[in-house]
Amino acid sequence: MSTKHPKGNIIEADGVHRKFDLAGQPVHALKGVDFQLAYGEFLSLVGRSGSGKTTLLNIIAGLDRPSEGTTYFKDQDLNALSDEELAILRRNHVGIVFQSSALMPLLTAYENVELPLRIQGVARSERDRRVKECLDLVGMIHRATHRPYELSGGEQQRIAIARAIITSPDVILADEPTGELDSITARRIFSLFRDLVNEKDVSIVAATHDRGLIDIVDKVVELKDGEIA
Repeated sequence: MSTKHPKGNIIEADGVHRKFDLAGQPVHALKGVDFQLAYGEFLSLVGRSGSGKTTLLNIIAGLDRPSEGTTYFKDQDLNALSDEELAILRRNHVGIVFQSSALMPLLTAYENVELPLRIQGVARSERDRRVKECLDLVGMIHRATHRPYELSGGEQQRIAIARAIITSPDVILADEPTGELDSITARRIFSLFRDLVNEKDVSIVAATHDRGLIDIVDKVVELKDGEIA
């Protein structure tokens, strides 16, 4: 288990509410959530489907905004940032992994991982070095030339993780990244996250409904009906 980082918290949510209108009826997805993620911490966000996990992840990633309350990234108030500024923050500091790997089907594993660096305008030689390093880190260098349909679900998710870490983010947010995987492969993915925290000092929030994985993480936060249980 990692110890608390001397810098404190990299992400904080203070009294976060999120209300949606569904067919004219208010739906309270989050109800006054307080949440903290320390630097260099691996946190599991657990709860049933509909508990508010994805909504909270979207808000702390700056993909959505709270109806009430405040979220901070490195002490910066996300509510005060424009959509363009939030996009730049995500591009440079946040890696996102989805339940479905969301790989580009016509690109090889190598090209999928390389894509964020192309968007950033990184030089070709530097892209090549970093892509190979990340593929090696997730144990997929031997599958670099394969396209997603040639890879198993676990292999696709490893490629998605390599793509998420290629920009050396401070935080990885993973929304049910093992939801479509068998229990053995799921444990391997969480163990890979554990290694990234230990070796890269990255902070990770991984949402899951699988309580069999929580022994791998530093801290567990449970959401129930939009509230911290």
